[in-house]
Amino acid sequence: MKILYIADMYSWHTSLWLKYFSENHDVYLLSDERSYAKLQNYKNVKIFKHPGLIGKLINYFSISSNLFRHLNKFLSTYIYVKMANDIIKSEKIDIVHSHSLYYGYVASKIADKNINIIFSPLGSDVMVDALNNNFYKRMTDKVFSRINIITSDSNIKLKSCKDLGSSHIESHIIQYGVDKNYFKKISKDKIESVNISKNNFIIFSPRGLSSEYNIDCIMKSLSLLHKEGIKFQCVFAYNYGEKILNYYKALAIKYQIADSLVWLGYVEYENMPDLYNLSDVVISFPVIDSSPKCVYEALFCKSTVIVSDLNWSYDFLREEIIRVESNNHIKLYESLIDIFKNPEIKKNKIEKNYERIINYYDYEYNMKKIEKIMYNSINKK
Repeated sequence: MKILYIADMYSWHTSLWLKYFSENHDVYLLSDERSYAKLQNYKNVKIFKHPGLIGKLINYFSISSNLFRHLNKFLSTYIYVKMANDIIKSEKIDIVHSHSLYYGYVASKIADKNINIIFSPLGSDVMVDALNNNFYKRMTDKVFSRINIITSDSNIKLKSCKDLGSSHIESHIIQYGVDKNYFKKISKDKIESVNISKNNFIIFSPRGLSSEYNIDCIMKSLSLLHKEGIKFQCVFAYNYGEKILNYYKALAIKYQIADSLVWLGYVEYENMPDLYNLSDVVISFPVIDSSPKCVYEALFCKSTVIVSDLNWSYDFLREEIIRVESNNHIKLYESLIDIFKNPEIKKNKIEKNYERIINYYDYEYNMKKIEKIMYNSINKK
């Protein structure tokens, strides 16, 4: 197949989807260009990029503000639509796959009405933005008026799409997937990539630093651990959130836990399995979420995982995880204490369900599922 992806080339979501398809098909990627952002690794992918109408100015001054980035994208929509039309015509594209609401919006304006379009929204697109903002709701209406297929990684996200008007569109549950050959159990003694003491109780938060990830709540629970006299290190890995980092560092000083926190920032993909295996517990504790990949990566490494008690966690997972009421730092603290006192608290449940987890969330399995969906869509035309 000849597949055009319209997506953010700096996103790990995009690079993960393209990894499988670039090995088996002709893959093209259309994206905005941001020189200040970290580019993902791509092989056998023909990339078409454009800084947008005011992008050169933004890139020159390295303006990372989301306000300027989004303004530039919306002012430049006609540029990306024209590029998409040209690519489809010149490369004889068979199918289009758009990721996130903005790129779905670009795809919805493609001139060729005979080409099928798959849309994979982010959780924030349909579970927050389109529900709370009329502008994004109108964008979503436009996308749903044109696309042919929706893929979602959870039932709750799919329900949000249907609540917004997608009931008439073919839809499928597809996970981003985890590479089982890469994310697997490793002995702590063999881990040397991370300079963290293995003698302490190690907690790992692999999410962003923005407010929806409940970092304030996590830090409150850590302050209680400190008062209990427990020696711990909490490691924060995050792709974004540098602007709010000083706020959290000040909070850590207030709670007297600054020396127990490690702010790693961006972590290379190849180092993530080491962090999961090094940790005594992995925390994913946001106020809103949809099947976060980090939870499954941790489970592939047989790590003990605490998650917010949100709807997505009941789609597939059972007793392999510890669910805690979101925003309840006391309950989170109590769960951390339980794990500290009984490190094997979930190990038997994880072992018992390990094959089931792998079979459901395996990367290649899920990519083959959407590959079949693409073939069927093309053959229907």
